[in-house]
Amino acid sequence: MARSRLDLHEILCEIMQPYLDDENREDRRVYFRSPSNSAMRYPCIRYDCPDMDIKYADNRPYIVKRRYDVTVIDPNPDSLIPDKLLELPFSVGSSRNYVAEGLNHFVMTIFF
Repeated sequence: MARSRLDLHEILCEIMQPYLDDENREDRRVYFRSPSNSAMRYPCIRYDCPDMDIKYADNRPYIVKRRYDVTVIDPNPDSLIPDKLLELPFSVGSSRNYVAEGLNHFVMTIFF
């Protein structure tokens, strides 16, 4: 059975759990696609699904996995959240890191 985007969303929410404030636990800080910057609270995980990885056999799709671009946005330059994402078996690794508006962005690819 194929895994859905919501399955990935729950995994990302579990990763974020230790980094949430006690009084704001309902704000899980995992966002699919990008809401307005004012709607995001940091640290957070933002992800999008721009493509699929398809392996063919006998001229038919044999293995189909969605490719997700996952960005951890954290004011802490030594954030441990990207390390947690790299522990996932379907994580490819970090493709680039940058700083924008005083926030550290750690970008990686996950196939799920």
